[in-house]
Parts: sequence; C-alpha cells; structure tokens
Amino acid sequence: MKIINVIDRYHWVWLLVAAPFIFIAEPAYTPMLLVVPALWVFHAVAEDKSKCEADSSFLPITPLNLSLLIMTSMVLVSLWATFDIAISLEKVSSWVLGIGVFYAMVRLGKQPISWLWSLMAYLGGGFLFTLIGLFSTNWQHRFRVLEPILSRLPKGIPYLPRAESGIHHNALGGTLLWILPVYIVLTVIGSFNREFYSLHWLKGKGWWIRDFIQKNQLVNFIRLTAYLLTLFIGIVFVLSQSRGSYLALGLTIWSMLFLASNERWRWVLSLSFGGLILAGCGLIYTVGWGRVIRFLGLAGQSGFSINSLAGRLEIWSRALQGIQDFPFTGMGMGTFREIVRIVYPIFDVSNESDLVMQAHNEYLQVGLDLGIPGLIGFLSLYFIAFWMLFDCWERSGSANQFTTRQIKFVSHGNETIGNDGSLFVRCCVLGLGGGLLAHFLFGLTDAIILRAPGLFWWMLLGLITGLHRLVAGKESVEGETRYD
Repeated sequence: MKIINVIDRYHWVWLLVAAPFIFIAEPAYTPMLLVVPALWVFHAVAEDKSKCEADSSFLPITPLNLSLLIMTSMVLVSLWATFDIAISLEKVSSWVLGIGVFYAMVRLGKQPISWLWSLMAYLGGGFLFTLIGLFSTNWQHRFRVLEPILSRLPKGIPYLPRAESGIHHNALGGTLLWILPVYIVLTVIGSFNREFYSLHWLKGKGWWIRDFIQKNQLVNFIRLTAYLLTLFIGIVFVLSQSRGSYLALGLTIWSMLFLASNERWRWVLSLSFGGLILAGCGLIYTVGWGRVIRFLGLAGQSGFSINSLAGRLEIWSRALQGIQDFPFTGMGMGTFREIVRIVYPIFDVSNESDLVMQAHNEYLQVGLDLGIPGLIGFLSLYFIAFWMLFDCWERSGSANQFTTRQIKFVSHGNETIGNDGSLFVRCCVLGLGGGLLAHFLFGLTDAIILRAPGLFWWMLLGLITGLHRLVAGKESVEGETRYD
C-alpha cells in the first residue's frame, strides 16, 4: 500500500508524464488514456489520505461533477455514433486528458499553498504557450500596421503535433483569452499596491517563499517580471489578429472594471458603453460599414472586412441542421468537417477553406459532437463556474479570513477590496472570471475548447473550483478544508 500512497501523492507527476502521449492522439498510444482512470482508482484505495491531500471518495466532490458526468456519458455515446473513431480520437483524447487535469487541479487546490502553486503553473503554462505561439503560428496579414512585425516572424514549426502547418491565429487569440486577464489583474493590482507581491498577507508556519521574498527584497523584480510577461502576452495577442478575441477581451475588460468599481463609476461606465454602442450602431445603419471604413482610410485591409460573416452564417445554419438530425447522440466528436461536405454542402465557402473545419461556434460545435444533452452539460459548467466566482466575491466581502490549518489570508478593517486576504481573493475572482467570460464570448464566433488548447479551460475550471473550496470551506479537519 505504500507504493499506492506514493503514486497517489504524486498523481500530477504521472499525469504530466502521460500527457504528451495522450496529446498526440495516435491509435498506438490509446492505452495511455487509461492512466487517468487508473490514477482515480489509486486515489480511492490510498490509505495515507492526510499526506496525499486526498478526498475519501473516488473523485473530489465538486459542484461540477454532475455536469461532467453528463458530458462524459455523451462522449461515450458519441463513440457509438461516430462513423470513424480515428477522426474522433483527437477530441476524445483531449477530453480524457482535460478531465484528468481538472480533477488534479481540484485536488491540489485543497490547500492554499498547493493552490498557489497551481496558479503559478497555470500562468507559467500560459507564458510557454505564448512563446510557442510566437514562433509557430500561421500568421495572417489583416492589418497593415502590423506588417513590419509579421513579415519577420516564422510561419509555423514543422511537425508540431496537431498543427503541422502552424497554429491557427484564431486558436492563438482564443487560448490567450484564458490567460491574459489573469496577468492583467495581477499586474494592475501590483502597480497600485506594491506590498501585494511581498506576500506579507500570508500567515502560517512553513511558508518559506514569503520570507525569502521579503528577506531578499525581490518585490521590485517580481513586479518588473509581471509587467514584462503581461506586455509580451499582450503583444502576441494583438499579433494574432483574431477579431473575435479583440472584441471578447474588450467586453471582458469593461465587465471587470464595472465589477470592481463603486456605484458612481458603474453609472459612468454604463452610460459611456451604452452611448458608444448606440452611436456605432446608428452610424453603421445610416451610413453603412463600407463607407465608414473608406472614410477612415482603412479600405483594402481584410481585418476590417466583414466578408467572412456570410460564410459563418451559412456554416451556423448547417450546424443547426446537424443538431436537428442528431439531437440526442450527436454526430460524433470531430466528424462535422467530414459530414458537412457530403450531407450539408456549403456554397459560399470552399470545401478546402479553414472555415469548414468546424462550426465556428463553441456551443453549436458541442451540440454537434455530443448532442443536446452534452450541450446542456457544457453550458451548466459555465453557469456553475460563474456562480462559484460570484460566491467567492460575496464571501470575500463579508468574511474576515480565508483560512486553513497552514495559512491564513487575513484582512483588517471594514473595507475589503483594498485589504490583504480579501484583496487576493477578489483579484483571483476578477482574473479567473475574466478569462472564463472572455472565452465564453469568443465561443460565439469560434470553437477550440474540445481540442488541445482547451487544457487551459480545464485548468481554469480547476482553479475556480479550488478557490471556491478554500473560500467557502468552513469545517477544518486535520488541515483539510471541506465544503459545508
């Protein structure tokens, strides 16, 4: 049993080792998919649960479990419905790896120390993905102002798994939407509150990182690193030229400012936003989009063209037909790109175009892959995650401590947003919630969640669930924080 306890304690290590083989999604590596359920079995039979931070159940109990059960059941149904398992294997592998990552993040989130390490892993992974994206994206030339930079960047690393011709620019922008809001929030807060990076608000035995930072006066270095990383990710995000990502991030930043502002500034933000929308719609309705672009001297740049909208509208109509024909089982994960050419031919877009590869709407794509039951489970994941964030926000404003056996996040005084532990919680809510909201909006015009980049979505859900467990947990038993 000692071997089982060791395996269970370092479950994330074995998942990390298996991840590249699962990610490749080749038939020869399909046995590696069994690593995920095997780790759950070891988790259930492990005896040394206090040291490995394990729950007593087979899987950690979270508010998302029922939704995940529904979607996992529909993944199995889709394997029965698909006409070619080899085509579906990529998304099935991504699903298995993603759900394994989610529960690993939840388990690590049982203690504040490990939750913070998970957050650092999320931010570090986002930086590495951005770095890879800078040298392996199939760059498009949509905006003339970016031409001098784009002309000097490579167009794809050969033999990159699942992206041999380069990462799609929309996939790059959509993935960075999960990451960039967290960086923005942490950087902005660190600008106004220098002591935030000193971790002085962390209390507890054994927290050596806080003492090391304070002793060696690394606060300025951490602040500078945060600025540079945020700037780097922001530049790559702009270079992606993903218009849907631009719009989603703009709306998300406005929402974050609205939530963090007082009542007076909320009125100002609401009136300015409403006025901008009315003025823009009125101008386009009376003058026309084409005339506005020509007047501004932006004609001839594909980034300001709306020609691709007609193709998306046609693809969305075909996706709706597919959902109507396969409402309960879906047509099989990843098979829409093959079926649409035969059963639902598209006339405004070439069959070889990237537009035909997927439904270009996350919710329609899930409905095609997993049927209406799977779509219901998918939407419920978002709604429950937003509820957990809202609950964390409310509790951080009313409670005076965010505590477990090892660490206390203590706030002093009546105000919450500017004080210590509650500031940390609210920063996390704004950043993680911003990433979730931004990609939720992006999903209206594109779809990447049930593919490899969606691992950041699973990590995000795990961080949100772990934060809620820590903030909402009131009963402390031998260092473990549990739900009520």
